[in-house]
Amino acid sequence: IPLGEEREAYRLDILAGADVRRSFDLASPTALYAGADETADFGGPQTALTLRLAQIGATTGPGFVRTQTVPVL
Repeated sequence: IPLGEEREAYRLDILAGADVRRSFDLASPTALYAGADETADFGGPQTALTLRLAQIGATTGPGFVRTQTVPVL
């Protein structure tokens, strides 16, 4: 639930090192990264992805950023 905001908004970046391979602007804390997009971005399936996520405020812009590598199941 957005605290003090009219709506929820997030920015999710999928990284390869320091390079952003794909970005999503989201209206909920969920995203689908299709296999075809993964292949286009990396050349094939990955065993792990590094993600960077921030909630976006209407007046303040991006908040604190969380970066984490997660296994791909």
